[in-house]
Amino acid sequence: MVEKEKINISWEELHKLTLEVGKQINNNFKPDVLIGLVRGGLVPARILSSFLNNPRLYCMKIEFYDKDDNPTKKPNITQELNVHLENLNVLVIDEVCDTGSTLKTTLEYLKKFNPKDIKTAVIHLKPHSIFKPDFHADTTDKWIIYPWENP
Repeated sequence: MVEKEKINISWEELHKLTLEVGKQINNNFKPDVLIGLVRGGLVPARILSSFLNNPRLYCMKIEFYDKDDNPTKKPNITQELNVHLENLNVLVIDEVCDTGSTLKTTLEYLKKFNPKDIKTAVIHLKPHSIFKPDFHADTTDKWIIYPWENP
């Protein structure tokens, strides 16, 4: 098995990229509610909450990788939302859109709450993803190591 080339993202780089995504959102979408996907989407979601001046930040958890970072067959929602979303503009935030399955599953789940609109934002998009988020800062096929993964 060929090991993928890796890139290490610093806290400063993460902040810069997240603000780039925030500017795209500011120019195109006014979310009523932000939803950060646990775990990787938490830090970008918190930064975007401040940047967009929107304190209505909630979390849901979807697991798609096992303990060895291997993808499972399909994403599993392990922490659901208990939030009113009907007729609201919802922004879903994650750190990376790799296969696209996590965001696709999230949108299918959120549609049952009858939001007005749902948009997605990530820091990194993988070129092979089956799902294209509405907002992203960078595209790479490298394995990304985020600063919270380097304690």
